[in-house]
Amino acid sequence: MEDYDSELGPFFRHIRKRRGLKIRDVASGVSETTLSRFERGQIDLTIAKLAPAVEAAEIDPSDLLLQSNQATKAYALAQRRVDAAIITGDIEQAELAYRTYRTGTQHLQLPLREYNLLMLKYAVAYIRDPLVRMSGDDEKLVVDFLTRDDDWHRFEYNIVQRLIYFMDGHAAERCLRLMRRSFMQRRHPEDDSLAYRDALLNAIRRPLADRNVAMAEEIAEMLTALNIDPTQPEQNYRRKLYMDVLTYIKSESSVNLNAIQQLVDALGMAGSCQLANMTASWLIMIGIPLRSDAAEDIERQSNVI
Repeated sequence: MEDYDSELGPFFRHIRKRRGLKIRDVASGVSETTLSRFERGQIDLTIAKLAPAVEAAEIDPSDLLLQSNQATKAYALAQRRVDAAIITGDIEQAELAYRTYRTGTQHLQLPLREYNLLMLKYAVAYIRDPLVRMSGDDEKLVVDFLTRDDDWHRFEYNIVQRLIYFMDGHAAERCLRLMRRSFMQRRHPEDDSLAYRDALLNAIRRPLADRNVAMAEEIAEMLTALNIDPTQPEQNYRRKLYMDVLTYIKSESSVNLNAIQQLVDALGMAGSCQLANMTASWLIMIGIPLRSDAAEDIERQSNVI
């Protein structure tokens, strides 16, 4: 996310617009068409080719590259720490990672910083309350961003992946449709496709929690239409889990419940004890009646292995 090593063009455009400059004002050394394509992430430019435009925009080249590198590393580190804290339930570590990113980047003019802060903030809130909801203002901020065509497609999918779970039904449906339209209209590199699949896998979780079968079925159909690479075990596991949960919600039989229980147990047997415990806790919280001793069984199985 906020991958300015490969998204330097959109970052350059952000700075240009903040300074009230048009492309024709800075298209020095390259044509306006070439610079426009660079800003939209369609082509790359060498430093030598870009240098005249950077000078025309009165940007210090070292600042431009330094900020992009700082932004990428700072957010990636914060997100890794928060994700780890979610698995262990360490709220203090999560809050520290959030504060560190917020204070460490406040002096940088980053176009996506406020959205990174949103993703970190609600990930931290999830530890306190796994069913927490976003505020209306925050939902509007995300929907407005997705409505714009800023060519940050992978970042758009990452926003949906990280935040759609916390939205109410109306905002979630709007984001889902905007993301789907963006994906269907373009050919994407594999990294973007992975981000899109991850977003769908997160998007289905809230309607399952809310027993919104219609929306869950719609997302399930979108997932079924995608070919998930068998070398992506986490994505395949999550898709199977959520499909099984949907099946159980539609028909609360013991057979369907056992399918979910066996899948969670298998995750624990594979050595992912903390992740299996977190999954089991979430399932119980949304009303899937797993065995009351499921977490203890997973812990014992992991210790045996």
